[in-house]
Amino acid sequence: LSTITLERLLAAQRAGRGEASHFITAVEEPELHLHPTAQRSITGHLRQLPGEVLLATHSPFVASGIEPLNYRFMVRSGGRVRVRWLPRRTDPADIRSIKRLILRNRGDMLFARGLILAEGITEEQLLRGMFRVRFGAPPEDFGLSILGVEGKSYEPYLRMAAVMQRPFVVVSDCDG
Repeated sequence: LSTITLERLLAAQRAGRGEASHFITAVEEPELHLHPTAQRSITGHLRQLPGEVLLATHSPFVASGIEPLNYRFMVRSGGRVRVRWLPRRTDPADIRSIKRLILRNRGDMLFARGLILAEGITEEQLLRGMFRVRFGAPPEDFGLSILGVEGKSYEPYLRMAAVMQRPFVVVSDCDG
């Protein structure tokens, strides 16, 4: 909050002198040591800052408050780091679907090493149990997220996996 107040004060001061101002604020993992509800509120406070805000986080709660088109993924490849993101022309229905999944406390998909996609919650739970029986540990121990996509529309999640450059598997019963 003190950053917000300081930046507002500086912006008002510059505006009073007729000077333009543009702020770039970088915030690294502001969620550390905060309760999940406090983590969710961080993005609202950061949106109040003037100028650009660069936010690095590992919190699905913080990520859930950010529009998917504003996500930037840092991908290490061949000794280089590349920045990737969803195309601006992404279908608004796909964006809503991604937001719905992430807001439903499945923001862990943004940080997973790999994704297993299934139709719904029933398949998700079944796969989670089968995974534990077969490998002796939950999928999270291997950096994997199992996601029930609430239907047969895998495309938005496949697009996210491609942008994040994460391996994925689709498990489907092919019932239509």
